[in-house]
Amino acid sequence: FPRRAHINVDGKHYITNELIPAFGYAVITPDEHKNTLKASSHYLENERYEIKFDELGRFSSIYDKKAEREVISGPANEIRFFEDRPAVYDAWELDLNYATKCYIPDEIPTEEIIVDGDRVGIKYSRKYFATAIEQTVWVYSGSDRIDIETEGDWQERHQIMKLAFP
Repeated sequence: FPRRAHINVDGKHYITNELIPAFGYAVITPDEHKNTLKASSHYLENERYEIKFDELGRFSSIYDKKAEREVISGPANEIRFFEDRPAVYDAWELDLNYATKCYIPDEIPTEEIIVDGDRVGIKYSRKYFATAIEQTVWVYSGSDRIDIETEGDWQERHQIMKLAFP
């Protein structure tokens, strides 16, 4: 299907106004939008959403300005770790009772605000034992899209990580 794309030109992020055809291409010129994005400590905002974060980097509020309502009912994007010791196949089987052994880290992550063309984000960096986890939440100018990029240097054994949303 034809769509507008998120592109990177000369190290800056843009959203195209032109529709790019399915299985095709289009010559485009990145538009400089009137950037109405706002970012501060624990806060992101674009034309559609006001997003607040708590001290652990979880969503504490996502307010939809268009619908005039709160979107979430509790902390969202909560990182959870679970013990994973399956009975037979260690690499791809989860124990039926894995969820009973949950750990929610309470260490406060470092925070960095990133401005990148037509998008703005907050990057949270944290450690979990020997594992390093970086998570960036992005909002875009002129878009209803919210992206969560999570990267980890996983060093744990017999554990899994999940993101929890109410």
